[in-house]
Amino acid sequence: MRPLSHNELLNFWEWGTHRSGIERGLMLISLSSSYSDRDKLLGLSIGERDGRLIRLRQMLLGDMLMNVANCPTCNEIVEWEMNINHFQIPDFPTEIKEQTYELEIDDFSIQYRLPNTKDLLTAIHENQESEEILKNCVLVAMNRDNQTINYSELPDTIWDNLSKQMDQQDPLANIQFSLTCPSCQHHWQSTFDIMSYLWTEIDSWARRMLQEVCILARAYHWSEKEILGMSAKRRQMYLELIS
Repeated sequence: MRPLSHNELLNFWEWGTHRSGIERGLMLISLSSSYSDRDKLLGLSIGERDGRLIRLRQMLLGDMLMNVANCPTCNEIVEWEMNINHFQIPDFPTEIKEQTYELEIDDFSIQYRLPNTKDLLTAIHENQESEEILKNCVLVAMNRDNQTINYSELPDTIWDNLSKQMDQQDPLANIQFSLTCPSCQHHWQSTFDIMSYLWTEIDSWARRMLQEVCILARAYHWSEKEILGMSAKRRQMYLELIS
């Protein structure tokens, strides 16, 4: 993966203004990795997709994440920061390939894949429950006699173990923070959505950047391309000279 230039980020921001979070996330991965095959991008596991976005965020804006949440009990604002390295993001392969896994338990053998973005889009479109997403990921199910069986024949314990094993194999698919409200001491789990988080940061950066371009262009008659090509430090120096 590679970081995007200022011009690429602004073009992405303009394109993404009226797009969904999923579309924005896939486009960022495509731009930073030169992947053009949408089907392959849709086939990324949720954890790998989000892990790639977290890595890109680190390249663009640094290691620290500033987080804000409202206490669900008293609505107090809770703020905290963390280092991206806490996520322990692995090095992802250059090529996107769907991986398959196996679970052998209680005389059953299950071959499966991890949930991906395509599964989520299908679930949203067809109003599916999470159990349906899990079932769609089962490729082959066999009993103790090595006979292929329908997933409907699998007991609930198999599904529970399969879900737990998927969580272990794709830990970045469901990032949760344990929070405590400083006012009422309420404890809860807060979900971290890198797609919405990163878009909020890019949106704020783009609006600030366009304001700087406007000020500098008026003062020095430079083009947008020339201004975007400057380092942040040099732009700030010129802005201070104007003021």
